[in-house]
Amino acid sequence: MTQARRTTGRWPWLALLLIAAAGAFAIWWLFLRPGIVYRGPPIPVGAGTVPERELVLMENMPGEDRLDFLGRVGRVLADHSDRTGHEACGQVCQNRDSSRFAVQVVTNDAHIMCAMWTTCPQGYMPTGTNIHSHCPAKRVLRANAADMAMSANRYKLGDRLKPCVDDRFSAMDFDAGPGYLATPSRLLFQEGRKQLADLGPLPPEASRALVDAGTSAP
Repeated sequence: MTQARRTTGRWPWLALLLIAAAGAFAIWWLFLRPGIVYRGPPIPVGAGTVPERELVLMENMPGEDRLDFLGRVGRVLADHSDRTGHEACGQVCQNRDSSRFAVQVVTNDAHIMCAMWTTCPQGYMPTGTNIHSHCPAKRVLRANAADMAMSANRYKLGDRLKPCVDDRFSAMDFDAGPGYLATPSRLLFQEGRKQLADLGPLPPEASRALVDAGTSAP
C-alpha cells in the first residue's frame, strides 16, 4: 500500500513537467523559430489579437536625408504589399539630433490594416508619424484570420474583401494621425484631411535587405 501511494504521487509532477515542456515548445514555435521574428506581445484589435511580425529594420545611409530614406522605405512597403497582398507599416524614428533615421518595417499579415507597437530601435525615438502601404488595387483578395480579428469579425474567413484603394489615404489613416503612404509609385504625406502633400516618386527598386520568408500568398 505504501509503495502504491508513492508511485501515484509522482504522476502530478510528471504532468506538470509535460505541460511545461509543451508550453516551452509552443513559445519556441510561435516566437523563436528561425525565419519568424515577432516584436512585443500580440496587439489587441477589434476581436482578439494579431501578431506584429518584423520584416526588416531600415536605417538611413550616410548622406541620405529623411525624404530620400523614406522613399526607399516606401518602395520596400509597396513591393511587400504587391507581392503578398498584405499591408506593411512602421514608426518613423530619429536620433536626438535628427541626423539619423530608422524604420522597423512590420506586418500583421493582414490585407485591411497594419497595427504596430510605437517602439523604435535602440538609440532612436518616435517622431509621432508612421509610414505604411495599402493592399494592391484591382486584385481579388479574401479575408484571413488577421482580417477577421481586425474587422471585429465583420469579415469571415474566406470572405471576398472590398477592393483596395492603394493610391490615397483612407479615413482610418487620417484618424490615426500624421503619416506617410507608400503608393505603388509615389510617397504621400498627410497631416489632416486638408494638409496633403505628394513628396515625389518612389525609387525604382527595393532594397534586397527585405527578407520575407514565410509570408503566405494573398
